[in-house]
Amino acid sequence: MKKTGFFKRAVVSSLCCLAAAFVLLTGCGNVAQTKKGTQQEVYATPAGVYSLGELQKKYPDWFNSSGEITYPYTPETKEYQEADSYEKLCSLQDIPKDIVDHSDTETLLQAVEKYPLLDYSLYDTFQSAEDTYKENFYGYRILGQREDAYLAAWRSLAERNRKDLFLKQEGHLNEEINQTELELSLILTKHAWQQFSKEERKEVKALWKDVERKILTVSENAGLGGPKGELYSYDEWGEG
Repeated sequence: MKKTGFFKRAVVSSLCCLAAAFVLLTGCGNVAQTKKGTQQEVYATPAGVYSLGELQKKYPDWFNSSGEITYPYTPETKEYQEADSYEKLCSLQDIPKDIVDHSDTETLLQAVEKYPLLDYSLYDTFQSAEDTYKENFYGYRILGQREDAYLAAWRSLAERNRKDLFLKQEGHLNEEINQTELELSLILTKHAWQQFSKEERKEVKALWKDVERKILTVSENAGLGGPKGELYSYDEWGEG
């Protein structure tokens, strides 16, 4: 599979393909709710069956001491070293269904952002990357089906941007690019756009423009260049 430069890809492939994001797969345990006017299904967080304490007891390796979802298999573990294919690595890193189904959306977003195999730069397009992750990572697929995923993503991206932390964590640039692409893929959807008020749409556009500017600045500072001009349009989604 051909690799592309992730700086250029971070803006071009992500933002050009995000209108097609939020494609929903069937066969999930969540209950579908059709929102009037959206012409697509979105999924609500299911009613809790397990408490956090019960999940930690049932899957102790998947939580750290702070109760956050973590990934127990690292390159240093025997299981990881014995995984001789991408499919086996995906199986190792797939968060157990019980944890995914009974985690709130903000917690699930944070967990998916830490997915060890999340790297959009390995793919020619954002869409091909997303299709692969949806097929192989249950948590990724369910996050995209959560009705409130766009709100969790908007809060996360806006908070990092407000604190001026974006793209400044030394040694974590690619990780932040991937987190940003994931969050934008949840924010820039027709479903999300139809939920925003006119004022919120202005805020979303301003945030997206600011984030894009920072990505381009980092690209140029690294001597990699980057695309210019508007790369995305909301016109087909209505006024605002």
